[in-house]
Amino acid sequence: MDKDLHVDDTYKQSFNDGYTLAKELGINKESLKNISAGNDRMVAMSKGIDQFEKEAEMKKEREKLLDDLDSFDLRPSKNEPDRDKGLDIDI
Repeated sequence: MDKDLHVDDTYKQSFNDGYTLAKELGINKESLKNISAGNDRMVAMSKGIDQFEKEAEMKKEREKLLDDLDSFDLRPSKNEPDRDKGLDIDI
């Protein structure tokens, strides 16, 4: 199953350029909409922007989940009765 995958250097550079433009300048795919999308370089840049947007969305979701976990209290409420009180468990 080992296949030698080779990514064209021009494609890789264009992909990385798109990623960097999205990261540093906040450019999104809509900004490139009016530019000829048939060009392989523009397609690669667009995919780089997509990748950055996916990673940014995942980072936001991860941070939200961590914030939710931080605010979740596992200790029983003082108003809840002690559920084990009075139980006689034979082992």
